[in-house]
Amino acid sequence: MTLSEIEANLQMLWTKKESRKEFLAGNLQLFKSGQKPDPKQIALYADLIMTGQMNLMESIYPACQRIISDFESVVYKYMEECPPTHFNLNQAAKGFSGYLWNNCPSLLKKYPFLPELADYEWIELEVMEVDVEWPDYEQIVLNDPGQFSVYRPVLNPTLQMRNYKYPISEIVDKLIDNSDSDSDDQAQELVKSVKKKAVTLAIFREPKTHEVKFLQLGEITRFAIEQIQSNKPTYQELLASTIQAFSKRKADEVVLELLDIFPTLQAHKLILGSAR
Repeated sequence: MTLSEIEANLQMLWTKKESRKEFLAGNLQLFKSGQKPDPKQIALYADLIMTGQMNLMESIYPACQRIISDFESVVYKYMEECPPTHFNLNQAAKGFSGYLWNNCPSLLKKYPFLPELADYEWIELEVMEVDVEWPDYEQIVLNDPGQFSVYRPVLNPTLQMRNYKYPISEIVDKLIDNSDSDSDDQAQELVKSVKKKAVTLAIFREPKTHEVKFLQLGEITRFAIEQIQSNKPTYQELLASTIQAFSKRKADEVVLELLDIFPTLQAHKLILGSAR
């Protein structure tokens, strides 16, 4: 038996519950005479791995944990079917939303928003950890018409956009804000009546405090940010494209809303500033 075969067998015993159960019962022969590891050590190391996996998932998905009654079982099945492929242990949790969507129909029937909830909780960690180059920018006040054709808005490079079918932020608030006073059964009842309500969220990291922020966006704000992301327009070009996109509304109303939005987004650090 080669070293790689031994490593593969050990990994299977450490991470696959049924294989480990069969091995410890003496029903699964994987090693030649003299190579068989101590069953107690196999069980101990497997237990340490499972404890680490559960601690990881509990820290990233506290809201999901409150409404999935068999959270531990779901987590272990997820880890078996979607084993880690990255040296950063946190990345082992990345695929949980997709796993819930593809492999947990009974949970989705009960909580159809669950994959979006998991994505919401995951994206906070992803934005927190993402390594970016912070761009150069200036702080200006848009009070000169000439500035609009020269300057363009500069977005926070950690920005992620999400379009959800459910009001996920409201669901999280219900689950987390009441976590001390409500039992998990009560938490499950809190979210059973949640109805569809499409929302767009901007998720980004504050450059100085590193706080991850979630900001719900209206239609015009969402359009403007998407334009900045894809085209890097000047303020003048952004105003023109937004007026055209919302042609059913009065042009001056669209312009006023955008001009009100810019300082708000800059205060939140979603827009960092301006550049030529």
